[in-house]
Amino acid sequence: MSVHVKEILRENGLTADSILEGHKNFALAYITAGAARDLAQAIVKNPRDGQPAHAHVVGNKPKSVQRSFARVAEWEIPPPEFPVPPT
Repeated sequence: MSVHVKEILRENGLTADSILEGHKNFALAYITAGAARDLAQAIVKNPRDGQPAHAHVVGNKPKSVQRSFARVAEWEIPPPEFPVPPT
């Protein structure tokens, strides 16, 4: 699972919005590293060109862990509102 480390974003003068550049209609949620560790996950830095804060959350992610991530995650940039088509 790909993530970005907030402290590294700040150190590089980047914002959460910069993560979604070029990804129209995407959303961004956050979790803490502590929450990941509580779920037996490790955070491994994996910087990429233009993405110095990129990292991976490494560990087995059965449905129970996936659900736990969903419970603890909070929206940083919520999903866009899509109009509901008329019926």
